[in-house]
Amino acid sequence: MEEDFESYDTIVDQLSTTRTSSQRYYSVDPFDSILLHAGVGMAMSMTSLLFDNESRTGLFRGVEINFGIDLFSDTWMAEGSYINLGRAKIDTRESKDFAEINEFDMKLVYRPTLNKFLRFRSSGGLAARYLSYFDNLNKRTLNYNTPSWAFSLGLEAKLTNAFSFTAELAYRSAMIAETIDENAVSAGLRLDAHF
Repeated sequence: MEEDFESYDTIVDQLSTTRTSSQRYYSVDPFDSILLHAGVGMAMSMTSLLFDNESRTGLFRGVEINFGIDLFSDTWMAEGSYINLGRAKIDTRESKDFAEINEFDMKLVYRPTLNKFLRFRSSGGLAARYLSYFDNLNKRTLNYNTPSWAFSLGLEAKLTNAFSFTAELAYRSAMIAETIDENAVSAGLRLDAHF
């Protein structure tokens, strides 16, 4: 009866190969696949201001800067934004009033891939809005700091692995009643870098 024996060297080689491949598998650093994101673009906001049960609106235009980081996934990320909406005229019958708005956002973003070039974006989080209202009739300035809910939907179009265009529609709603900054609908277009 003939028995199959493997040589000592063959067994040692097989064990070494197995150990090396398992070490390679477990030494993958999860931080290697995390990307940072930065973007700059244009923003527009139609903001509704509430004065004594009378709603007034203003169309603001400005600049948006974003920074984000993947949350151990290509699909989920955390994103922070600064939006300077500048000064806009507020519709009033009595006088020409103006307002200025600056905003800071912190959002959780879900961005699944639709195809080779497009990603869908939806996000939710918190916004801190800083509004200064210049009342020309009474010659005074009113300042409001408003915490708000922030939601947005959009599309991200890939240009290269490092750059993409993002278009978003967003909604802001005040979390408190002690403010004139009631809600806002905004749109933005920006160029993002991924590194």
